Amino acid sequence: MTKKPRRATYRHGNLKAAALKAAFALVAKAGHEQLSLREVADAVGVAHRSLYNHFEDREALLDAVATDAYTRLAAQLVKAQTRKTTPRNTCVSRSPTAQSMR
Repeated sequence: MTKKPRRATYRHGNLKAAALKAAFALVAKAGHEQLSLREVADAVGVAHRSLYNHFEDREALLDAVATDAYTRLAAQLVKAQTRKTTPRNTCVSRSPTAQSMR
């Protein structure tokens, strides 16, 4: 009997990416303490056991969410620095208080 190769996607698309997106939204809404694999699975429309094909446990999912968030933040900081400005100046210059202090 030959073993079937694992698929990179699930029938609705990329489950790992969908789960990360849903988990990020749920953490933003209610905090990481409230996040459960069942809640994420419900949000993407799969059985909670399906998420174990991509994440060892809840903590692994939270680690992936944090890693993704830090990666996005790093990209934004690099983008800000390429504009010949520092990230602090970018943040401060958009502040109404900073504008009035000039």
